[in-house]
Amino acid sequence: MENQQYIKEYSVGIAFHLYLYGSDGEAIRRVKFGKDLLDLLKEGAKYVQQDNTLVDNPSIEMVELEIAEIRSHLRLLEKSINEGHK
Repeated sequence: MENQQYIKEYSVGIAFHLYLYGSDGEAIRRVKFGKDLLDLLKEGAKYVQQDNTLVDNPSIEMVELEIAEIRSHLRLLEKSINEGHK
């Protein structure tokens, strides 16, 4: 059986991370944005969105848009939190 790798999105509070998992479900390592992420996608890693939606053959553009959207939501959350502490 082929060892398929998956990249999974996670956000906790205002932090957003990507993690690489093996087909056994075990976390392998944290994925860095940029070249690391692009290389894994080119190697055929599947992409799992925060809502557990599997994206079989993600385009680089799709992943970048997804990340930008999540970061935008996290910035709004951070702004809301900061305004609540004033």
